[in-house]
Amino acid sequence: MDRVLLAYHLGQGRLPPRLGPLKALLTALTLGLGGSGGQEGPLLYAGGALAQVLRPRNPAEARAVLLAGGAAAIAALFHTPLGAAFFAAEVLYQGSALEGRLLGYLAVAAISGYGLQSLFFGTRPLLPVQGLEAPPLGFALALAPLAALGAWALVSAAARTPFAAVVQMVEITGSYALLVPGLLVAFGAFALNRETLFPLQPSGPEASPAHAEDLLRGLAQLPPGRPLLLGDLGAVLLEVREGHPWAGKPLKDTALPPGVLVGLVFRQARLLAPRGQDRLEPGDRVLLLGPQEEVARFAARS
Repeated sequence: MDRVLLAYHLGQGRLPPRLGPLKALLTALTLGLGGSGGQEGPLLYAGGALAQVLRPRNPAEARAVLLAGGAAAIAALFHTPLGAAFFAAEVLYQGSALEGRLLGYLAVAAISGYGLQSLFFGTRPLLPVQGLEAPPLGFALALAPLAALGAWALVSAAARTPFAAVVQMVEITGSYALLVPGLLVAFGAFALNRETLFPLQPSGPEASPAHAEDLLRGLAQLPPGRPLLLGDLGAVLLEVREGHPWAGKPLKDTALPPGVLVGLVFRQARLLAPRGQDRLEPGDRVLLLGPQEEVARFAARS
């Protein structure tokens, strides 16, 4: 799982495709020969690696493909299409955050994986429970502390995936009978436990380098010439058009107000770290940072 987290948060969402089948084989051998280990992590890895054959064009697509492939693999094995989608979106962070913007895509991928396996193995729940009635609320409240060491509590607390644990419980058993105690157990264990099985889980999206990159790319979509206030710092996006005085010039030859610096250069889909000898091209967008007053005056003149 840490390899998946490393690829998502620091590796631009890419895993070597050739390692997917190998990982699946080694995991099957380990578990089949009595070794201790879970299946969701290896499945997320193997499915995500195999999905790289789609050759995503940029890091954002690669991250989506990585999670979608993993969700499809988990859904196919555990017969849990919605639970697999929640797991892939939720396991990325220690806190209660999940990748909500990708959840729809993950659900489509997981349902597709589940649908494909159902053509050969049917749609029967993995561990169906027969004749189980929903307990009254009072019994559910009494049951919650007794079941705190159960599988739902373990998955919710250790993997930091309470939503996925509850949804997978319903899908695996094919019953809503234990939904109320399951909710109490899963979210209670999640709230009480602060540890995680996966050291590379950041606390939330704000601590992920992947989202830092998305934030920077989002700045390139701001209206040019409109100054922004970032605390005590001012920022403005300048678009270099055909005939602009900066077009074709090295950055070191651009006239900037005192204290104003070039923070980033956006060139098509790339982020460029500015260097003095780099020449600006028509179509480039330049992010300028500096004192608020100087940035505002420069934006008014540009």
